[in-house]
Amino acid sequence: MHQLKIWLVLVSVWIILASTYPTIKIAVETIPPILLVGIKGTFGGLMLLLIFKIYTFKIEKRENKQNIRHLLTRDHWKLLTIIAIFFVPGSQVLLAYGEQYLTSDFSVLVYSTIPIWTILLGIIFYGLRINKFTMLGIMIGTIGLVILIYPSLEELISGNQNTSVRFDLFGILAILIAAISWSSGSLFSKKAELPKSILLSSGMWLLIGGLISLVISIIIGELDNFELSQVSLNSFASLLYLATVAKVGLATYFWILRKTTATLANTFAYAAPAISVILSWAIFSEAIDLRMLIATIIILSGVIIIVNKDRIHTRRAANK
Repeated sequence: MHQLKIWLVLVSVWIILASTYPTIKIAVETIPPILLVGIKGTFGGLMLLLIFKIYTFKIEKRENKQNIRHLLTRDHWKLLTIIAIFFVPGSQVLLAYGEQYLTSDFSVLVYSTIPIWTILLGIIFYGLRINKFTMLGIMIGTIGLVILIYPSLEELISGNQNTSVRFDLFGILAILIAAISWSSGSLFSKKAELPKSILLSSGMWLLIGGLISLVISIIIGELDNFELSQVSLNSFASLLYLATVAKVGLATYFWILRKTTATLANTFAYAAPAISVILSWAIFSEAIDLRMLIATIIILSGVIIIVNKDRIHTRRAANK
């Protein structure tokens, strides 16, 4: 695949997914977090399926064909349901839960272990072989992330109780499981025999995951004290963004995942927090100091190494 095309798609995914950090921060001010995940997943899935329907209709009309659609088989439904569970309730819902008990930068650190888990799980379950440059890139990216959230780590280690840092075991475990679940979903979807259409596949797992999340929200009682009138205009606008633009970003991420490797696709876990710092500065006027700039440069350097030297293959593929 042409290197320039990879870069253009990757950067667009990084920016879109990075924008979800400050956007979610605004949305959850007046919308319960799991309900938010359910709404944006359901609406986003329906939107992608509608785009797929319109696209295939135009092709059918132009080519005068009646059966050009990538129909969903029973196996497709099973595979997409598994992927939906990994990505949405298994990752996004647990992330939303865990963020209630931790500071945002510490949450980002835990969740940004996705590339590491992708490699570890890939080696154990899928026989992935890792190029030394990929390992170097991941190590550099991890160092950059630690520098990025160092103040919170320092306060956490020192045990200073006069700060806003909240160390909660359940929150950490929730986000850690969320990161592992996302990595598992990435690896699983790489091997799954899914419909050829990225729009159809992405729309289906988003819709299924969104509906499951809505059920979870109802079961745990998020709707008991929730009133539609309490949703602010800013939260509603953020929800609309998350359900549309952000979901197009997820579909693009899924495209990268299907066309390249899980490690390359999950570089967003390193790049997005760094870009999010810049977006938070632009949106919330949050200060950017020299440490943040250095961390961002280090993170992006690690990502550049991974993008240019990514040579992950399964042993099965190597034997073919």
